[in-house]
Amino acid sequence: MKKIFVLLLALSLLIVFTKAFGFPLNDEAAACWQKGVQAALLAKDYVPGKFYIKFEQLDSDGKTKDQNEMWLELLPGDKETKLLKTLENGKDITKEALEKEREKKEKDKKKGKKNDGDHTINFSNEEIVPFLTNSKKPVTYRYLGQEKENGVEYNVFEFQKEFIQKKGKKEETIKHKGKIWLDVVSGMPVKSSYTYDPLPSMTKQMEMNTTFISVGDKFFIKDHKMYIKAGFLFIKKRFRISFVLDGYRKSDKENPGH
Repeated sequence: MKKIFVLLLALSLLIVFTKAFGFPLNDEAAACWQKGVQAALLAKDYVPGKFYIKFEQLDSDGKTKDQNEMWLELLPGDKETKLLKTLENGKDITKEALEKEREKKEKDKKKGKKNDGDHTINFSNEEIVPFLTNSKKPVTYRYLGQEKENGVEYNVFEFQKEFIQKKGKKEETIKHKGKIWLDVVSGMPVKSSYTYDPLPSMTKQMEMNTTFISVGDKFFIKDHKMYIKAGFLFIKKRFRISFVLDGYRKSDKENPGH
């Protein structure tokens, strides 16, 4: 009886330890992580040629109150996008939006101001992809174990990293903390989720969820969703921002003659 009690106690401590600190990083899990890192580096200089962006303001029940959608195409040079279509609560306002953009460009031209358009996007793989960072500090991770979904096994890792975000001439260090699911065989990521640690001022909740698509020896961001709950005193706001990306190509910045 005493041996059984000791065995159960040891098993309980092992379960508690595993939940708190994760599984030991074995050679297979470490190799799986490195496969993901290598695939991320190969895809680092690729950019999406097409964007679909949806911005939603939500009510207290999480239902959409207002919704804006945009379809954009990245122009050569990778700095400016072309508006293809935009909807406001389901109504097509593309013509009006293009006219406003044209008028603004003309005014800025007369004033001698540089105008890259109203739809300039700074979309960074180094910010969203857990393996990458623009900080000198390396990404840290720990192995959490395996999960199985639709017959496919995944290695699950918790990660932490720093990302340097530029705001005008200033730089701010943002800390990311989250989880990523890698295919056990290929090491390719399937999905990730993370938040900021600590959260920005007046932000109560912030969740980022990403799914990835594998193409040969690389992988790309398929879609990226952000949920933000912010508030001050009695004022509370909830937002959801969704990106769907497609048409990846080598960045023109890496191929000036492209």
